[in-house]
Amino acid sequence: MTPILSARSLLFVPGHRSPYGRGGRLSLGAVASAFSWPLPKVLERFHEALPDVEIRTQEIDTHEAAAGLLDRSLDWAIVRQTAPVRGTTATSLFADRFVAALPLRHPTAAATGPLDLADLAGAPWVWLHRHISPDYHDAMATLCRAAGFSPSRPTGPGR
Repeated sequence: MTPILSARSLLFVPGHRSPYGRGGRLSLGAVASAFSWPLPKVLERFHEALPDVEIRTQEIDTHEAAAGLLDRSLDWAIVRQTAPVRGTTATSLFADRFVAALPLRHPTAAATGPLDLADLAGAPWVWLHRHISPDYHDAMATLCRAAGFSPSRPTGPGR
C-alpha cells in the first residue's frame, strides 16, 4: 500500500519545518468517516517514518477543504469526492460503497446483490440534511435524479 502522506512532500511545505532542520508540523483536515479509516493507519505509518513531526488533525467537511488548502491553514485534506479546485491536487484513495438499510417488508430487502437505485424511489429516506454536508447531500441527490426520482425530504441527523 502506498502511503497517503509522504515524508518528501512534508519537507517542501514552507514554514512548517523546525528551525533546527528536523521535526515540523503537518496540519491535516479530514471528514469524520476518515477518522475511523484510513486516518489511524496513515498517522501510524507517518509517525513511524517521521516521529519528530507534530500532526495536527481537525474534522472538516468536504466543502471546507479547498479553502483550508488554498489559505494554507491545511497541508493535507482527506475528503469525499468533489469537483477539482484550481490550485489544489487530488488523488483518489478508494471508492466508498453506499448501503441501503431497508425494512424487511421492502420488495428488495431479500436481494443478495447490488440494488438498482431506482428500486428505492418511493421509499422514505433517512439521510443528511444539506447544511451538514452539502457535497455529500448534492452527490446523493444527483445520483437519485439520474435514477429517475428525487428522494424524500431528509429526515435524518441535523433536523
